[in-house]
Amino acid sequence: MDDLRSRLIELVAAHVSPIIARGIVTRALEEHPGDPEKLNRDDLRALRSRLEAAVRMFVDASSGDAFSEKLGELIGDQAKQRSLTLPIRGERELAEALSETRRLCDEWQVRALARQRIATVVSELGRNIVNYTNGGVIELIPVEGPKPRVLVRASAGRAGTTVEAELDL
Repeated sequence: MDDLRSRLIELVAAHVSPIIARGIVTRALEEHPGDPEKLNRDDLRALRSRLEAAVRMFVDASSGDAFSEKLGELIGDQAKQRSLTLPIRGERELAEALSETRRLCDEWQVRALARQRIATVVSELGRNIVNYTNGGVIELIPVEGPKPRVLVRASAGRAGTTVEAELDL
């Protein structure tokens, strides 16, 4: 068994029993198209959401968050996340903003539920800009800290009206 796979099993076993940990990792690797004997960091990135979901079935939210953070460290996701500014003037820009939001969530490897929440906030704020102003911008800003978050900021109108929402990733 390779070192990365052993470290993955140890990481999962820190949150669930060793037997369940082996089962989670074995099942994830069986369902993954790559070679389970040659596990690499790219494979872990592809398996990340599956592993997180499996562990979260057995632990509370804070333990699940701790697992996600440690898994990110094992994968090597230490790169700084970049901000994104999305201009909104009409329907076309709103559609492009939603597409960019989804792409950025993929880049940040955001969990499915958090991705849906972020897309909903961007959609609702963007819709308000389109319907009630002459245009504005929506910004997606990563927030550093022990728990990964994103700040969604919408600014519109000449008066510079700003609305912000901070969401867990």
